[in-house]
Amino acid sequence: MTPSPGISLARRCKTVVGVDNIDAAIQDARANAALNGIANATWVCKTAEAALAGILEQHAVGHQEVVAIVDPPRVRVRLAVVRGSKGTAS
Repeated sequence: MTPSPGISLARRCKTVVGVDNIDAAIQDARANAALNGIANATWVCKTAEAALAGILEQHAVGHQEVVAIVDPPRVRVRLAVVRGSKGTAS
């Protein structure tokens, strides 16, 4: 199974939303979560840039702490995260 930082952190978070643009990676993550008894994680099959606004609208509004883990790190995603986070309510 594909390891996922989100699955590793799921027991310490209210909700984990994983994003990958490769369907096989999404299927592996779901199977990995099931094997590990993780029920608070969902996945979106899109690029991170395309998924970000919807994830923030659905999960971040009204929450003071939102953490994004980008693995592997990519400059373009970091810029999208900064722009996206500025548009959400605190």
